[in-house]
Amino acid sequence: MRSFITLALYLGAVAASELKTRFHLVLGLSGITEGAHDVFYVTGANTTSNNTGNLPKNATHTWEVDFTKDGDNSKIKLLCRPTAPTRFNGLARFNDTILLATASYQDSIFAFDTRIGRIWEAIKQESLMSSINGIKVSDSFVYWTANSALAIPNVTAGTGQLIFQGSAFDDFAVSPSGFALNSTYSANYKFAYLSTSAGNTIEQVIFTRNGTTIGSEIIAGSEDLTEVAEPTGVFFGRGEGQLNKIYVTTGGGSGVNVDVNGTETAVGAQLLGIQLS
Repeated sequence: MRSFITLALYLGAVAASELKTRFHLVLGLSGITEGAHDVFYVTGANTTSNNTGNLPKNATHTWEVDFTKDGDNSKIKLLCRPTAPTRFNGLARFNDTILLATASYQDSIFAFDTRIGRIWEAIKQESLMSSINGIKVSDSFVYWTANSALAIPNVTAGTGQLIFQGSAFDDFAVSPSGFALNSTYSANYKFAYLSTSAGNTIEQVIFTRNGTTIGSEIIAGSEDLTEVAEPTGVFFGRGEGQLNKIYVTTGGGSGVNVDVNGTETAVGAQLLGIQLS
């Protein structure tokens, strides 16, 4: 099933973009999730390739960004600056007050209470969490990517299970309830859409609800094309008629250039809409 790109917005070139805020306390941002309608959580850190061997304290910062009072001017609150872990990567909403965050350097998942800023290590499974990256919560399960693997444990039981081994994955999205393709494959199946970063593709993985992989295929992009250049984030649309659509953000080949016919190419950041059919 090959999907097709219906929207390709090259930020700064075609799409109208607007800077909402700057986070001056960190060198870069790595994760974002929506905790409630128009209330977002953002994380970033002061880690670079030069200090990973001697990581700074309080490197990680996490903020609440609230657009509920004014859609044009958000209210921003710094929630935490933990001494450790030194870098959160992906973020996911667990419930109304708890967020889960992947800690790439600690190979674990941390939780923190957005009300009081308390942080603790929630899930640690060394064999499945090397360089852990993306994270999602769906149907009482936590899903994550680590290196080239997609894994899952039950939220309460805890033992992890490898679902799929493939390319080096970054972020991903897991199909929501009512996903349109379930009318073809039945509700017994789940679908994951994984960004391959330097692979310049989005990969679809179909698996059963007990974690058995049924199949996988590349649905968008190609290693030597800039159609999907260095994809990082993947999210399902939530608007009317968007239950069968994912949105993808990319680095545009700026971090890892795309080799197009022997020419190292960067096209700038992209926001892509991919209709799944």
